[in-house]
Amino acid sequence: MNEIRSRFGNRRFRTAAGVLAVGALVLAGCASHSASEAPFDGGERRARMLTALAELNDGPCEPGQPYVQRRLSEPVTIGPRADGTLQTELVVRIRERCVPVWVQPETPEGGETPEPRWEMQTLRLRTYGFPKDPDRPITAADADDPDSPHIAWSAPGPNFLVHPASAPGAPDGTRFLMRLYNRMPHDGEPHACDPSLKCNTKGPDAGVDPLTGECKVPPDPAQGGVPEFVPSQVVDGKVIEPPNCFHGNNSTNFHFHGFHISPQLGQDFVGLELRPPVPADVHHASMPAHGTHGESGVVAYGQFDFAVDPLRYTQPPGTHWYHAHKHGSTALQVLNGLVGTFEVRGEFDAALDDYFATAGGGPLVDRLMVVQQLQERQPGLGGADQNASVLINGQANPIVTMKRGEIQRWRFVGATMQASAALRVGFPEVAGKGSPEVRQIAMDGVQFSPENYVCQPFLNAPDCSPAADDSEFDELTAFQLSPGNRVDLLVKAPLEAGTHCMVYDITTELHETAEEEIRGALEERAEVSAGTCGIDPNTNLGPLFTLVVEPDTREMAYPSPEQFPPMASYLADIPPVTDPALQRDIHYEMVNQGNLNGTQFWINQQKYSADCANDTLILDQPQQWTLWNNSDKIAHPFHIHQNPFQLVAESGRTPNEYRYPVWRDTMPIPTAAAAVAPNSNPVTSQWGNARIRYVAKEFTGLFVNHCHILGHEDRGMMQNTQASCPDGSWATTGPVAPGAECDAEGFCPSDCVTGEPIPATPACPAPPPQDSDWPAAYGVTG
Repeated sequence: MNEIRSRFGNRRFRTAAGVLAVGALVLAGCASHSASEAPFDGGERRARMLTALAELNDGPCEPGQPYVQRRLSEPVTIGPRADGTLQTELVVRIRERCVPVWVQPETPEGGETPEPRWEMQTLRLRTYGFPKDPDRPITAADADDPDSPHIAWSAPGPNFLVHPASAPGAPDGTRFLMRLYNRMPHDGEPHACDPSLKCNTKGPDAGVDPLTGECKVPPDPAQGGVPEFVPSQVVDGKVIEPPNCFHGNNSTNFHFHGFHISPQLGQDFVGLELRPPVPADVHHASMPAHGTHGESGVVAYGQFDFAVDPLRYTQPPGTHWYHAHKHGSTALQVLNGLVGTFEVRGEFDAALDDYFATAGGGPLVDRLMVVQQLQERQPGLGGADQNASVLINGQANPIVTMKRGEIQRWRFVGATMQASAALRVGFPEVAGKGSPEVRQIAMDGVQFSPENYVCQPFLNAPDCSPAADDSEFDELTAFQLSPGNRVDLLVKAPLEAGTHCMVYDITTELHETAEEEIRGALEERAEVSAGTCGIDPNTNLGPLFTLVVEPDTREMAYPSPEQFPPMASYLADIPPVTDPALQRDIHYEMVNQGNLNGTQFWINQQKYSADCANDTLILDQPQQWTLWNNSDKIAHPFHIHQNPFQLVAESGRTPNEYRYPVWRDTMPIPTAAAAVAPNSNPVTSQWGNARIRYVAKEFTGLFVNHCHILGHEDRGMMQNTQASCPDGSWATTGPVAPGAECDAEGFCPSDCVTGEPIPATPACPAPPPQDSDWPAAYGVTG
């Protein structure tokens, strides 16, 4: 049995084939790893199917298959076995999927223009497969077989139900074991920038063939295509080289979005580059050894095993999610549907359920609503659907039912990746018709404090005062859902039976052509839904789903502030940071919005570098960051891994300061007053901004912050961040030791106390001054 050790740590985890180090085999400065062929050692039970098996959108459409509005379907929920272990597999494969697409049919010669409509189309999308029987492992042979009877397919993927530990230091948190198989086509040049194929975006055979990477038919300008093939990042004649371009479409990995777990290998390590198996006719030694994550990255072929330590008490319960996060292909794979959810249930959920089971008139119906845009290719690169169709669990405008007076919990997941998915969601103002009541209870998977439950800082103003009147939305129901966000609501149905629409608007100002097409599509959808929802088509609000309030009555009541679950100890407010050395500015910078080949993206004057850390944080040392945005059209969603942060203030809202800080992990940075140069003065040029507090806890290692408009991240808007011990090193992560003494907030001894030292990642070179002519180094002039 061989042990593999490297700078990533020498901690080991066990597979059926033996002990595999959670580290990397370093060869000539590169990292490479290949997992064993044997499945996990499963024991009596691996997992439990908690809801009926659901295969969402699987298989091609029937010829001429119409769109039919149906009740909301939800992904299957898989939970842990009795000992707290959830053991499973996921397979990634390009599959034919039957999904709703909004279309404007072509006008026949001499005929009338058909009405726009939803129709079912077959798209070839990267998709997750999971075990049909959770106690039967998916084997390598199953993964190789596209028609294996043992694999179910779903977009979005399954919902995994997990639990944090019951108390600080307790060992009973869920342990998540997963083998991830990559069975996408072999890519001979995974590091080369993709050509920008502006293939046909409408008409027969629109888009790119996922197997060949070429246009399905020759591009035709009349069908929305552009004949020229150009490199994906050309600025003033200069090609911007990898890794900050679209590339490696068939390499993948796995990110636990919203999880407070270790960023080290085998857990939430997004430096993994999992490629498809090496074909039999290709010699393994000829495959590229370097990944696009440089020396800090790990390359694996075929499959990789994840072994997450038992979730600690300090893991916030709530609505979290997972998605592919391989730099260069993150946008494409999330747009294809490589997403799914984690429902982390803990003390907050138990207290809420207990209230509704007794005083609240429950039980509480809990609905999962994964918001997606499913497309074959990114906008401008030959995708088949270019009008930003927004789906719920892969359905267009599904039906949700409630009883009169009933309260339900709705979990919204912004499993999206593009600017056209920056949404405002709510019920419209309809004269003479009362809207359902809405109260937010959590943001980004972290519960509201009782004070914010009363204040409602996103439905109201940040100081709890009533929101300004909105002539289109009922402002007491409308919230923002940007890419990466999760919003948990308690929704109470009116006392009158009837039909309502939950609608959405796009908050981003897109470039002119896209703006016109998308706004037109929203207006068309509103008109189609006007008869059933009472929605005014002149509002240009697209229907997200239809709510039907049935005649039966279930009288339920919201919890009072005293009945609302108290804040967990580990969610105590981060104290104000007064030391200037712990205050810093983070600039999200871009130019040439809407110009696919000319747009560039930076954070603090630098594009993403895989080989160094832009920021080094010391465990338990709070920091205050001001996030800045120079765009006047796009609110770049700032997301950081491993720990949530507290939002303290943001521009563009009155007042800027929040009366009570709000926990988040993804924050759309408000837009600037006007478009300004990326090297202008953020204060005098009135960049949009937000102020947050962040503190790294318990775990050391390398992770990232980035824009969750993932095409921006793939092209450079990402930074490496590392959490270190006070001496500047990392240490290996392991489960909480029996008898560990955890602090008053519930945090247990950190890696620095329990682990073995690991050399930290070297610091990146200092960025050039913000107000210097640094854009010239990237080919930006004038």
